[in-house]
Amino acid sequence: MLNNYIEVIYRDEKTEVHVSEMQTFDALRIFSTSESILITEFIAEIFGRPGLFTQDDLPKDLHTVGAVVDFLVKNNENVGLIDFSATIGDGDILYTHDDGAFVAFTFLNKTKALECLRHLTKDDSDCEWFLTVLKNPGKWILFDNRTVKKIFTTDEEIEQYKFLKQSAPSHIN
Repeated sequence: MLNNYIEVIYRDEKTEVHVSEMQTFDALRIFSTSESILITEFIAEIFGRPGLFTQDDLPKDLHTVGAVVDFLVKNNENVGLIDFSATIGDGDILYTHDDGAFVAFTFLNKTKALECLRHLTKDDSDCEWFLTVLKNPGKWILFDNRTVKKIFTTDEEIEQYKFLKQSAPSHIN
């Protein structure tokens, strides 16, 4: 399924997973539809309407992941999502930029992070991919279609190469 880039940094206290080319409602589908959600940032263009649409303009009943997914899918043709940020469940964080360009997950426990990676690859049999993550705590790992592209070991390298700050990660060899 996955032909986009994935970056992972696994630490004891949290795990970050960054994914290129993923829409917000697809990222939300990784979570249970009944999980609670608190939208902390929502900035979008409504096609045919001047100005920006923010979290203050959202319906007040978007308290579960399922309700937010339904809202985004229903309004996908009219809403140009720019930035989205939410706290999900017990403190996991989802951030998306330019809907479909970039998604960042921050998980508070590694089990949920590994579930996310399994969902992204749709392949439970490829445990070597997951072992690479677990064997490299505190290192930033760039995957291209489940192939390790590069492992960054220092904070300087990590900050320099996070594709959140790049227009595209294709320069990494």
